[in-house]
Amino acid sequence: MIFGSKILIKHLSLKFLLRNFAVLFVLSFSFSLSSKQTIDWIKEGEGALASRNYPAAYDSFREAVNLNPLSVRSRLGLADAALKLHKEKEALQSLDKVLELEPKNKRAVREKAITLAKLGRYEEAFLILKPFLEEDRYDSDLFPIYIEVQLASGKTQKASFEFHSAFSRIPKNKEVKTLEAKVEAFDGNFTKAASLRNQLEAETSDDPGIFLESGKFLLIWAEKSQGNKRDSKIAEAAEKFERSVSLHPNEEEALKLLAKTRIYFGRYQEAEEYLNRLLGLFPNSTEYLYLRSYARLKKDPASKEARTDLEKLISLDDLDPIARNRSELYALENLPEGNSLRRTLGEYRLQRYRANKNAFLYDLAWYHLIRAKELLPNRPEILVLTLEEYKRRGLFPSYFNLLLLLRDKFPDNKKYGYSVENNLEGFKTSLSYREGLVKIGEFGIQEDYGRTPPEVLVFDPDGEDFLAKHTDLPALAGKVLRHFLNSDPRIRNIDLDNIRKSESLESEPYSGAIHKSERNYSSIKNSRGENIRFVVSGKISFQDDNLRLEWSLRDHKEEKILGKFRIYAKGRDALAEATLRARDKILALLPASGKVHRVKEDSLIVNAGIIDGLKKGTTVYFFNSATLLGEGTVTEADLYTAKVVPKNQDAVLRNIAVGNKAYWKKTENPSAPSN
Repeated sequence: MIFGSKILIKHLSLKFLLRNFAVLFVLSFSFSLSSKQTIDWIKEGEGALASRNYPAAYDSFREAVNLNPLSVRSRLGLADAALKLHKEKEALQSLDKVLELEPKNKRAVREKAITLAKLGRYEEAFLILKPFLEEDRYDSDLFPIYIEVQLASGKTQKASFEFHSAFSRIPKNKEVKTLEAKVEAFDGNFTKAASLRNQLEAETSDDPGIFLESGKFLLIWAEKSQGNKRDSKIAEAAEKFERSVSLHPNEEEALKLLAKTRIYFGRYQEAEEYLNRLLGLFPNSTEYLYLRSYARLKKDPASKEARTDLEKLISLDDLDPIARNRSELYALENLPEGNSLRRTLGEYRLQRYRANKNAFLYDLAWYHLIRAKELLPNRPEILVLTLEEYKRRGLFPSYFNLLLLLRDKFPDNKKYGYSVENNLEGFKTSLSYREGLVKIGEFGIQEDYGRTPPEVLVFDPDGEDFLAKHTDLPALAGKVLRHFLNSDPRIRNIDLDNIRKSESLESEPYSGAIHKSERNYSSIKNSRGENIRFVVSGKISFQDDNLRLEWSLRDHKEEKILGKFRIYAKGRDALAEATLRARDKILALLPASGKVHRVKEDSLIVNAGIIDGLKKGTTVYFFNSATLLGEGTVTEADLYTAKVVPKNQDAVLRNIAVGNKAYWKKTENPSAPSN
């Protein structure tokens, strides 16, 4: 019995061993097969990277990572390919995984620092480099990246000092020579930088990256130059980019910069062709779509192809305030109200009106409603909301005229008819009506206020971002501000956008902006046949979704700057916020003034009112040129007109005449009006 049990145990043990051996054999075979497949995918991916077929490289490395998630080589390749395809988030995730597996992997550290800098996350880039550079300050792999991040973050002086301090201690390989030329360029030592670039080109004449960097160096030189010299350096840069593209047709950055240089020189058809190639590679690139839409609009302001680009732009990134405003101006100038793009844009503005109103941002909400009304002028909901805003802001003439329109548009709605009758009685008691400055006509209130608000010329701001993504941002920002000022009765805006159609004004080649220059100012002044007293000019930058504007208001009569101010804004409403705040700042800096509209037996009627800061009790001073004629006190005022009773009535009324200037001290700004 015992002997039989031993035989049985041996039999079972042998069976168990054979079964497990079979399992181990299968697992070993599967692992070997998986490992071989991983290596095959890696080799395929590396080959695709070498030939710059980035989509194929990305797919191959994805397969390798799926087969072996712990493969450092696979993840590094995936990160490289993802970066080339603008998948920065995925690249960072892959690099983070590499650093989990190998915390000291310098290649991963380099790539992560470069990627973070590209995204504008400079402090994070410095942070990841810091522990390695603390161990070896002049690490040949990481120190050059540290200098690159310094340059990218704008710390050019610090980068130059640290690079030159370390120069004798680091190897003079191609990367360091390239970096040396870049540092010299940022230092303004362009002759030395050019010599270094020429040496690099001679040593590696078949490397597209070398010619790309030479072109970028020449653009730095161009940015620091003006006039013909800038033009010549941009032309030289374009030749370098052409050489880079000839060596590799899909060199993305070279194609992009080549397209931008073509835009600069007005060669829009060629720019469009290069951008078509880029969008073939990156169909959802908002930068390339914006650039192509601009090139197409320059060829044909009503381009249907540009409209397609703009529609795709706002669908891909509905938070971009620049692309949205560009789309709106295109729609207002070229499309009928029923067009789907106008409808989409108008409904978006309506949503922003509600959101800002609910957040108690009433002026910003009002801005959005004005734009919604321009895009969809016959939408009943927008008309009703506009009526409510007119009433809330005390803009009676506009309120009453819109009330009449709604009464005629909706005759079955009796409330509009009743409101017309009720408001008409109150209106007839107003100062302007009693003085005959306004009448009720067949089509509403007919105005003759004789207003003479300060006249202002707003030039487009200078663009501080050289060859920027949003090509026409300076021209667009200037146009949006002027467009908004046009509807404000407290100011008379000189229509630069209309003048540019008939006058030969100097414009910036890349953006098409009309900057303030002696030639432009004189040309506009001479065409009008009179001096322009108040002139606004400025600068603009839009980096990492941060909008920065700097405006200056100059009084050319007194030959002095009335004020300078900066505006910072961010997010989807950045341009709207900046426009509102610029308007308020400009109005606050302008002197409060009007004119005598009528001289009566015991008082004076001034062509300014509550909206201009006048109210009962305000002291008004009257001048004939520089001679003070007297002063008086406001006894009655409505929105646009005021009655002033002068002190020393007989003397003042005897010497004063229609057209004499009236001045008063400003109090707080009244609420923003509109048309």
